[in-house]
Amino acid sequence: MNENYKFIIAGAMRSGTTALIDNIRFNSDFKKINNITSWLVDGGSLSIPEYEHLCGQAPYLMYVPSYVRRFYDNFPNVKIIICLRNPCSRAYSHYNHLVRKKHITDKSFYDLISDEIENRIDENREDPNARRYHLVQRGFYYNQLKELLKYYSREKIHVVIQERMLENTERVVGEVFDFLETGKPLDLKYLSKKASKYKKMKPLEKDVLSEAYRKSNEDLFNLLGYRISEWGGKDV
Repeated sequence: MNENYKFIIAGAMRSGTTALIDNIRFNSDFKKINNITSWLVDGGSLSIPEYEHLCGQAPYLMYVPSYVRRFYDNFPNVKIIICLRNPCSRAYSHYNHLVRKKHITDKSFYDLISDEIENRIDENREDPNARRYHLVQRGFYYNQLKELLKYYSREKIHVVIQERMLENTERVVGEVFDFLETGKPLDLKYLSKKASKYKKMKPLEKDVLSEAYRKSNEDLFNLLGYRISEWGGKDV
């Protein structure tokens, strides 16, 4: 495949991937390829233009194991950027997104996450009809990063914490340019945050999710080598 394809933002869904790729594209000469997700989902051929700096965004890539394998077979040298968000907040944002799109009209957030935890927690991630409603499972980041690390070395993967990007967008975007080694702009003229607003999550819903994610988050912190203080607990 075209060696000018420099990086892809591979997930997680509802974790700042669109804001990040906009911040990169509008402060550089990167050109975004828009058909990566459909190629991952449907297979077939992928047409890539001749351009010096190409990039992509595919929030499903991180989540679906077969997509990781397909992507690696075609792009073994590309750099991977992962956006992570407090998985409780990510799940709630996902729910509100589905409500706005009218994919959910008659079920509460609590009912959906409770049913998923009790009855569907190991549902097939390869099934597009099922995974649309995986509010909880998408937040088990540790397993997803482990899958990526089967194919890409840790040096090829850069993790962005969405809460930190909202707090200091310029610093976080600058760190991404350092990771890409393409030259950091002297002046970042475009800085997007794209934070959606909706009613607060109920305490009971947060408690249920926090317990569900407890072990996965600890495993993730150990894998990364640091705690994410913005998700609760002391950073190290």
